[in-house]
Amino acid sequence: MAGAHHTLIPLLILKLINAGVHGNQLSQYVNEGADVSLRCDNVVNSDCSLIMWLHTRDSFPNAIQEVSNGKVRVNSKRAEKLSVDTDCSLHVHNVTAEDAGLYTCRILKHQTAFHTDTDTYLSVLTISLSTLLTYLKPDRPVTIRCSLHTYDGPGICKSFINSKVNLNWVDETGRKLQGDSRYQLTGPRCDITLTVTFQKEDNNRKWMCQLTKMEQVKTSVDFTSTFSDIKDTDDDGGEEKDGLKQSVLIGLSMGVVVCVAVCVAAALVLTFRRRAYSVSGNQMPINPGNMVQANNRDDQRTDITYAEVNLPTSRRMVEKDQQTEYATIRT
Repeated sequence: MAGAHHTLIPLLILKLINAGVHGNQLSQYVNEGADVSLRCDNVVNSDCSLIMWLHTRDSFPNAIQEVSNGKVRVNSKRAEKLSVDTDCSLHVHNVTAEDAGLYTCRILKHQTAFHTDTDTYLSVLTISLSTLLTYLKPDRPVTIRCSLHTYDGPGICKSFINSKVNLNWVDETGRKLQGDSRYQLTGPRCDITLTVTFQKEDNNRKWMCQLTKMEQVKTSVDFTSTFSDIKDTDDDGGEEKDGLKQSVLIGLSMGVVVCVAVCVAAALVLTFRRRAYSVSGNQMPINPGNMVQANNRDDQRTDITYAEVNLPTSRRMVEKDQQTEYATIRT
């Protein structure tokens, strides 16, 4: 019996060594799409060569090794979004619900199986709608879901680390959405839904889901309801002013066009009248070589120029030139 007792002692010690020492158990809460750094305690001289990062969830059969010897594993499915900082902390870029879970920073000891662990529970807050954002319209009910993805699963907060966590829907001032008949709040504390029938006043309104732990705000997620078939009053007023300006400009342009058209028509009429007046005999083009200034008589008017035309005795036909205007002189 004594021999068996002495045999169990080394086995217990070996089990304790393999288990290692668990340091602080931390928790972090982030909204989807953010970046987060998970710290690693008890690092000596920033030597990350003995660092290992593990990721697990309640639904995982085994922990997944994401970092080995201080470097992200090449065959990791999340290698593109993971990186190790100079202090050996793990940086996760563009967090999604799949990144939730327990992260363990394990520091191995040289030539021993002993290690020191730092555990961090990462929880991710998400928001989703029952309809597409492009289909949002007034007078239609919409269900908005706010969920906290944890180590235990989506919307599950059974772990002691999240025992004091609560989700609440709040307005833009941070006041809880309560006491209004058009708001319907349902669900457990880590998976709450808000059903609301939008009104025109809700256009461009922000809806916020807030996470608190022990009455302290840790993070929040929100979305803005924008309706595709209506516009703000200010925008309508601006459009009316723009339409009025456009109408004025069109009116001015039409006025200018009409004035130009009238001026062109008047010029054409005046030109035609002058040509007709010239052809009718009131003014006849005469070869200056055959024109002799007549002496003024008492019965001649001073405002009219008189001329004597010498006609040859013999007549002959002259070929007409298309660029010359002809007149008939009657004697």
